[in-house]
Amino acid sequence: MEFINRNYDRDERGRWFFQNGPQRVFVALDYTPWVCRLDDRADALVTHTGRTMGPLEQLLLDEAGAMLVVAQPGVAVIDDRDLAALMERLGAENASSAGIESVLERPLVGLFGRPVPLAGIRAEDVPGRFAFDPRPVPPAGMPECS
Repeated sequence: MEFINRNYDRDERGRWFFQNGPQRVFVALDYTPWVCRLDDRADALVTHTGRTMGPLEQLLLDEAGAMLVVAQPGVAVIDDRDLAALMERLGAENASSAGIESVLERPLVGLFGRPVPLAGIRAEDVPGRFAFDPRPVPPAGMPECS
């Protein structure tokens, strides 16, 4: 697994892939290129590849209640198992629609000891705004693995 995590990357066209020697296998994304979990011990967010997210630049909430974070290495969706705990840290009473609405009323929230801008976003706008291709395919005539 460490090998796969170490070789997860993107190309100049925003297509995410796993590089296995000479083979490049493109990755279909369910939402964002990164998924992150709350690491209470480190008081941080950690990606699915084990990287600690850099300083948070922005938090985004979509119309379905998914929370995204913008930081290095890029845009990430918060694993839904951590959403309630993260909403509590943001001061919401719960992760219900009412709790989310109460958080969205504030343009700036505190997380991990620093202020972070908070805004809404439509899920369909995420790939374009963050320049990634959620359903990458190789160029015409090229095999799925190149």
